[in-house]
Amino acid sequence: MISIIIPTFNRAKVISKSIESVINQTYSDWELIIVDDGSTDNTSDVILPYLKNDRIIYIKQENKGVCAARNYGAEHASLDYLLFLDSDDEILTECLEEHVMKLEKSKQKIDIQISGITKVDQKGNTILLPEEKHELFPDYKSLLLCGAFIINLKTFQKLGGYNTNLKYSENTELGIRLYLNKPIHSVIDRTLAVYYKNDKNPNRDIKERTRSLLFLLNTYKILYKQRKLIYCKYLVLLGRFLIDLNKISAAKKILIKALRINPINPKIYYAFFKTVFSI
Repeated sequence: MISIIIPTFNRAKVISKSIESVINQTYSDWELIIVDDGSTDNTSDVILPYLKNDRIIYIKQENKGVCAARNYGAEHASLDYLLFLDSDDEILTECLEEHVMKLEKSKQKIDIQISGITKVDQKGNTILLPEEKHELFPDYKSLLLCGAFIINLKTFQKLGGYNTNLKYSENTELGIRLYLNKPIHSVIDRTLAVYYKNDKNPNRDIKERTRSLLFLLNTYKILYKQRKLIYCKYLVLLGRFLIDLNKISAAKKILIKALRINPINPKIYYAFFKTVFSI
């Protein structure tokens, strides 16, 4: 019923907990596809003992990034639904069973089914997500994070998979394309996965987040502009990223655009103040 895909790159120290969270499922009709995205550590040594389980498949590719690895895993999937899981995250033991029970109760073919997820930050603090409805997809009532949704294999193939040009916000971008195709969706109102927040290189993340955010705002401009306050929020976020990257002139232009949309937002004035005084 469900193919779990774990892409990994140099995660030998943590991938075992992800694999074992799949093995320990109360539901048994699954396959696990581990895609090694060109690891240079001892990932293969860690994975080798698990291959005694004939439901676990281990494939390798040269380093192409997480989106390409997820797509490659999907190409090898043989079951009806996909669940993408990062190699340092976990699904709860009843995750797959809950998803299948919900699918079997539906009278329609579900394109995407979403659950809650627990986020654990680097200090060990936990936050139950979603804290509120998804801004772009309010009907989903959840976030699109790996581990927190399953997607029909044929639906995923029809969408063309993940955008391999993105290194950040790739789930949001996939969700937008899905949303524009008016999917049949379902929601499980409970947490079924654990997401471990890990910011190893914040400067690189800001560059990638800036690039990805620009792509989203430019590519799906009509969708964002239909939701003006959300559009304004992301313009402010983009402005803050540009400030952090010391691109002050570009930040000013973005923040002025945001002010025209929502002139009473104090966050915009604070960000604009930073551009004027370059602090």
